Amino acid sequence: MPISISLSHATTFVPIPLTNQVAESDTVVRGKIGTSYSDYGSRNDGGRGIYTFYHLQVNEVLKGDISPSSSVLIREMGGEVNGVGMQVAGSAHFDPGEDVVVFMGAKNPDGSYEVKGLSSGKYNIQTQADGTENLLGLAQHETMSSLRSIAQQQHGKPAHIITPSPSPSFTTAESSHSAASQLQPSSTPPSDEEGKPSAKISIWVFILAAGLLGWFALRKLLKR
Repeated sequence: MPISISLSHATTFVPIPLTNQVAESDTVVRGKIGTSYSDYGSRNDGGRGIYTFYHLQVNEVLKGDISPSSSVLIREMGGEVNGVGMQVAGSAHFDPGEDVVVFMGAKNPDGSYEVKGLSSGKYNIQTQADGTENLLGLAQHETMSSLRSIAQQQHGKPAHIITPSPSPSFTTAESSHSAASQLQPSSTPPSDEEGKPSAKISIWVFILAAGLLGWFALRKLLKR
């Protein structure tokens, strides 16, 4: 029979300015959530607890020393291992494929990172029709652009963003010229060598006709 432990104390989150969240976090990254699993892990007080671990593929680093192309492991208290479940009110939850910004603390001894402030340290990204990327989370009316500006003002470094390499392309003029050169027939006149075979045939026909006329004329003379 599964055993469930619930740490369901009342949890109230007070909106924190984005500037404070950046300042109080050791690492701030944007990325896409991958697979997850639950396992036991060491707590900061030396005890052990059940954690859910999430793989995050980083594509932008706003603060911290993480490589923008690396994969990091996020852990949050709660989960289920071998029939023993644990739930923590207010903890952040991630789904595969989510595009998120995560505010994290220092790196744990096991190599993972914990979300700073439970679920208040997670923001989803919502892209508007005009390309504006809104942050959906505790802070209200904030965007990726404003977050980048705050991080750069505090640390003097721009965000490290992974940008896909552009595919080779042709301009309209180049494409038109290429298509025209393929479709337009060549205007180069035929060379002298191309006209020689027909000329040679004409000469041989003339010689043969003259020979036949001469032979008929000779036969008439002999008959007389």
